[in-house]
Amino acid sequence: MSPNTAATSCGPAWAAIQHHVLPKLTPAEVEHARAAAAPATWLDLVEDPWEHQ
Repeated sequence: MSPNTAATSCGPAWAAIQHHVLPKLTPAEVEHARAAAAPATWLDLVEDPWEHQ
């Protein structure tokens, strides 16, 4: 998901993460979180089906 798409769809939550959470983490912590993240396909289980049409 591009930053513009994320900002539009997630709004304040995305902005808070980008501006308040991520700056407090080291690059190693961010990379570790990315490596340990669930596959993007898991989001299909919680998103509304019409978002994929």
